[in-house]
Amino acid sequence: MAVNLASAGALLPLLVVDRYHAAWVVYAVMVVCGLSLALVDPAESALFAAMLPAELRQQVNGIRLTLQEGGKLRGHGRGLPDRPLTEEEAHRDAEHAQRQVDQVVQHGVVPVRQEPE
Repeated sequence: MAVNLASAGALLPLLVVDRYHAAWVVYAVMVVCGLSLALVDPAESALFAAMLPAELRQQVNGIRLTLQEGGKLRGHGRGLPDRPLTEEEAHRDAEHAQRQVDQVVQHGVVPVRQEPE
């Protein structure tokens, strides 16, 4: 949690970047964010290992990675990073992800992706 808070704080300097000669601030923030990912990803894997039984761990980890990487692909298809998701789009995506995780935890199966209405 401390790493996530530090990462959030590291984003604050981006508020002062208003000209191209301050681009070094962007690179500095990118380095800090990259370092935080190097700490958070192994911790997340260890958390899943402690929380889930072995038979569900692979499925949940697969869904987590699918959502993570799929979000990168979907973002570009929606025009991101040119525009942020609307609140409705973000809420719909979060609900869909939660339904998938719930189905894996309850039934031990990987759900087939269905397009939201």
